[in-house]
Amino acid sequence: MPGQQLQQRFYELNAGRSAEAVQQAWKVIQAAYLESHRCYHTLNHLSDLFRQMDQVKPMLKNVPVVAMAVYYHDIIYQPGSADNEERSAAISTETLHRLGWKERDVREVAAYIRSTKTHEPDPGVLNAGDLDAFLD
Repeated sequence: MPGQQLQQRFYELNAGRSAEAVQQAWKVIQAAYLESHRCYHTLNHLSDLFRQMDQVKPMLKNVPVVAMAVYYHDIIYQPGSADNEERSAAISTETLHRLGWKERDVREVAAYIRSTKTHEPDPGVLNAGDLDAFLD
């Protein structure tokens, strides 16, 4: 799925939004996951996560939120840094606002991403089952 299929999925998730903004957001995602220092947190990693997500998709309440959390959860990856998750959540928030996502979905995506630091559920999320599936 790397590359083209990931891009297509991202575009479909953002259908009806500014094509220019969606294209720019995708370029940022792609560039981040292609950084030379990444061994595991790559486009292949995203593909693997989407294959797993697709297996549980019928159980998810808000597939777009889970999908965006997949795309942005490791957009910042600096080995040894303690704030990768927080910085990744901030980029997702900024980008999803720019794309015109609903505020509650923007907050939910950011909460899912922050939860990857400890893999502990966030009691404040709207769809705890979706977060559990994402963390698994």
